[in-house]
Amino acid sequence: MSSDNEAIKFPVKQYKRSVHNGIVIIAGFIITTIFIIEFYSSPSEAFSKTAFVIPVSIS
Repeated sequence: MSSDNEAIKFPVKQYKRSVHNGIVIIAGFIITTIFIIEFYSSPSEAFSKTAFVIPVSIS
């Protein structure tokens, strides 16, 4: 009985972890894209924004 339960729990853990990693990667990609666009339009503003965004995305 307990072995069946473990077999169900494990894929769920893996799934949650992969979803979390996917979200982090997508968020990082979006932030990078926005930063590149902002940087080309106005470098000084982009730096002040990233200084604020990076600590938020890490936590």
